Amino acid sequence: MVRRIAACVAIWLFSANAFADVEVIPTALRDYALPSNFGLANSIIASGKDETTYLANTTGEGGNVRCTVVVATKVDAREIDYAVDGRPTRCLSLVANPNGGFFLRADNPQAMPGDVTGITAYVDANGVEQWKIRDTQLVDAQARPSGTGVFLGSYAGAFDTMVYSPQTDRLLAFTIGRLSINQEDKFIAQGHVVDVATGDLLRSGQSIGQAGLGIPIAATVRTDGVFTIAFDTLGSQGLVFYTYDGRETVEELEPLSERWEDRVLIQMFWAEETLNFVWLDPTDASVSTEVAITNATGNALLRQTFTSTYRFADGAFVALGAPTNAWRDAEYLTTSYVSDGLVYLRLITPEGESPGMGRLDGITSYTPAAVVSGPQGLRFLAFDAPSNRIYEYALSFMDAPDYNPDMGLADVDIPDIGLGDVLDEVGCGCSSVARARTPAGIVLLVLGALIWRRR
Repeated sequence: MVRRIAACVAIWLFSANAFADVEVIPTALRDYALPSNFGLANSIIASGKDETTYLANTTGEGGNVRCTVVVATKVDAREIDYAVDGRPTRCLSLVANPNGGFFLRADNPQAMPGDVTGITAYVDANGVEQWKIRDTQLVDAQARPSGTGVFLGSYAGAFDTMVYSPQTDRLLAFTIGRLSINQEDKFIAQGHVVDVATGDLLRSGQSIGQAGLGIPIAATVRTDGVFTIAFDTLGSQGLVFYTYDGRETVEELEPLSERWEDRVLIQMFWAEETLNFVWLDPTDASVSTEVAITNATGNALLRQTFTSTYRFADGAFVALGAPTNAWRDAEYLTTSYVSDGLVYLRLITPEGESPGMGRLDGITSYTPAAVVSGPQGLRFLAFDAPSNRIYEYALSFMDAPDYNPDMGLADVDIPDIGLGDVLDEVGCGCSSVARARTPAGIVLLVLGALIWRRR
C-alpha cells in the first residue's frame, strides 16, 4: 500500500501544474490630507529623500491656476503653491532631487500660441525656489562657444521629459521647436542642461539624433553620468535611442542590436550597472510583457517574455493586460499591472525566473492610487475620497516554493488517509492544503512609478 501511495505522489509531482505566488506584507507608514482643490487623477507622484513623497497637480481656475505640490515627509505633509510671476502656472513634470527638494517643469496653460512661458526650476527641501531657467533664455541664446546654443525653429512648447544626474549634478530637460519642411511641420526636441549647484544654463538648443526629429519619451542616467534617451520619431523610424554626455557627445544606441519600429516602450532605466527595458509588441494580440536587461552598450544580458495572464495558487485567474511600470534592484526586476481596479506585481530575477506575482487587493479598502519607490523600498499609496486622504504603506514580500494546488506533501498524514479515499483505478487524489512560505526580504527599488500618471 505504501508503494502505491508513493507512486501516486510521484504522479502528482510530475504531472500537475506548479504555481509560485508572492505574498505582499504591508506596513502602514502614514496618512495625510490633500488640499481640497487637489484632484488626484493625472497627478505626478514621485519618491524622494528619506521616504518623502511628492504629489503635484495643476489646481485652481482662471488667473489662480497654480502648480500645487504636496510634500509628505515622515513628520508632516505641507502644500506648496508654485506660480511664475503670479501668472497661471501648470505642472508638466516633477523629479525629486536625491539631496532634497525637487525639480519642476511648468508653463502657462493660458498662453497664446507662440508665447514662450516654459520654465525649469529647482525648489529646495524648505520649499524655496533656488533658481529658475526661463524658456526665453533658450530661445534667445547665442551660438556656442560664446552662448549656450541656438534654438532651432519656432517655439512649440516646454516638454515634460526630465532627468537628473547625481554624478555630475546636472539636470537635462527638453523644449520642442517647430520647423516647416516641404510645407510639413516637423518637431525637434532640444535639450538644455543646467548646473544644479549654481543654476547656470550650461547648454541649450542641443538636438539629438538625426536632425533631432521626434520627442523624448524616456530618459535615464548611467552610473558614469551619461544620459540614455529614448525618442519616438513620430512614425518615421519608431523608437530610437541615444546616449548624451551632457556636453558635446551624442552617440546612437541600438539595444539588443534590433530596430524598435513596432514596439511600445513601457519603461527604461539604469539600475544595478545595467540598462533595463520593458516594452510591448503591439502586433502581439496576447499583450505579453517583454523584458530585457543589457549592458551600457545595449548588448543583451537577459531577454524574456511573460504572458499577460496569471493563475494564482488559490485558483484565481487574472488577465493582466499591459504593464504599467517597472523597477529594478539587486534581487528583482518588478513589473506592475492594473486589472479591474486591482494592482499586481510580478517579480523577476536577473536570471529571468519569476517566483510569482503578488496581489495588493488585501492591503486596504481604499482606492489604489500609485506605487512609488526609492532607496528605502517600494510604497503603495491608496486614496480615501470621502476624507480626501492618502494612506501610504511600505511593502515587503514573502515568497513560496513551487506549489501544487492539488496537494501539500508536508501536511499529508498518510496513516490517517483511507485507501478508499486516495486510490482508484487510475491513481489517487488528495485535497489541497495550505502552503508554506519563506521570507524573501524587502524589495528595494530605484525608480518612481505611477498608476495615475507614470513618471
